[in-house]
Amino acid sequence: RAPGRRRAAHAGGAAGVIVCLRRGSVRGALISLVATCVFFFGAANIVAGLFDSRSTKSLAAVLKPVLKPDDAVYVVGDYAQDLPVYLGRLVNVVNYVGELEYGIGAEPDKTASRFMKTPAFLARWQGPGVAYAVVRSAGYKKLFAETDAPFTVIAETPRYVLVVNRKP
Repeated sequence: RAPGRRRAAHAGGAAGVIVCLRRGSVRGALISLVATCVFFFGAANIVAGLFDSRSTKSLAAVLKPVLKPDDAVYVVGDYAQDLPVYLGRLVNVVNYVGELEYGIGAEPDKTASRFMKTPAFLARWQGPGVAYAVVRSAGYKKLFAETDAPFTVIAETPRYVLVVNRKP
């Protein structure tokens, strides 16, 4: 149904432009074109926001008020690029290099403590202090089951789960 409505809106906008041009009103055609674009992109922006499962905004909203400066934050198996922005701090990354490969390789002495594999993460997770992790929904139970590492789910989105190693 939605594609049919979009086509109708586009057709209506195109018809408005054509009618205005045939009447010699370039200004009217321009207004019709701009109105159609504003309508289309406004609606697309609203609808796209409803389906964005990659955002960590809702998890950050839960985490930020309880996060203390000494608490560790990890993103496991992914790099949620918006999380550091929402939290206003750096996060540690586990089992992910991706587009960060060049930067990690360029300054290994500065990045080694923040980019790690599962064994190093689990050792830190079970160490002293409070730690939070944003993990893909599909694999978080398996990750912690391998070593019986403690975790408590704090919040979930369709894509991610926010867990803590111990109650703060």
